Amino acid sequence: MKNARFGIEIEFTGITRTEAAETAHAYLGGTLSGDSVIAPDGRVWKFVFDSSITPQRRSYGQRLEAGDAYKVELVSPILTYDTDIETLQELVRRLRKAGGFTNASTGIHIHLDGAPHTPRSIRNFVNIIASKNDLFYKALQIEPARMSYCKKMDAYLVERMNRQRPKPCSTSSGFGTKDIMTLNTNTTMPAVTTSSTFTAFFTAAIRWNFVDSTPEKTASYTPGWYVLT
Repeated sequence: MKNARFGIEIEFTGITRTEAAETAHAYLGGTLSGDSVIAPDGRVWKFVFDSSITPQRRSYGQRLEAGDAYKVELVSPILTYDTDIETLQELVRRLRKAGGFTNASTGIHIHLDGAPHTPRSIRNFVNIIASKNDLFYKALQIEPARMSYCKKMDAYLVERMNRQRPKPCSTSSGFGTKDIMTLNTNTTMPAVTTSSTFTAFFTAAIRWNFVDSTPEKTASYTPGWYVLT
């Protein structure tokens, strides 16, 4: 697991995207390009706009309304826990020290590399999440306002996955060609999240593994990743 590749998106406010990029550049080095930092190793750390964030700033200890420049989402390059977790943690500390903070509108999205997985491991993963749905929601204290983003695992999808034997098919992704499961479905995969200083998304794991006939559900996702949103 420590060598598994992942990406992370961290939503926050309190500082502008430009201020966040400058803070990251001071720590990471490399080249500052707009609101992105090209690190010395060539990987790009981006600070992008996210319309779902409620922008705020601090003034004399109080949180005040702010403009769209304060809607900030850090988009990491591909990382591994073993080599990059300390860099990621220190970057978050520096962004917080610069004035960044979270609120009820922010979240974290974790993207896991799908290349090592098989249809069987995907089905196992979905079953594990489905069996622990209630535990996740209770432990993470999911706020009602987040339920539209954090739907529980679709029971029909789980039942259909377990009833229908996976059929391998070949698809090309950024991480090479893999056998994936083919299942035509319009159901969406839910996420488990909280809305606090520590926010975690555990799920919606299957866009890459299933053929979804609704284009708008797939347009923003990256092939080869399980998108936990």
